[in-house]
Amino acid sequence: NGDKQLDGILKGIWDRNGYKRGTLDSHVSTETVPILSSLILTGNHSPDDEALITRLLWLDMSKNTFTDDEVKKYDELADMTEKGISSFTDDLLKERKRFFTDFKTKFRLYKTSISA
Repeated sequence: NGDKQLDGILKGIWDRNGYKRGTLDSHVSTETVPILSSLILTGNHSPDDEALITRLLWLDMSKNTFTDDEVKKYDELADMTEKGISSFTDDLLKERKRFFTDFKTKFRLYKTSISA
């Protein structure tokens, strides 16, 4: 909280502005680096910059007691993330065909259940 530069970077990701940087070809040449993905921001602190807050989809998790099955699932996730979050990209790419064939059906199903 209170880091205006970080708040600005996060707002820029939401706005998908990207940034420009100099190139090695020339001292007057620049290239634009676009933002082609989204951001998941987690933590124990809530942002205090009002402009940043308006750009967030907020989920507050207040649950602090868990079943044995939930603890087991969490431990499985912790084991998976030891290789780093980016290691999931390879697994996700293997599911690309399934995404194209199943997305509309699953989207409607989950949208209905979340709306309820």
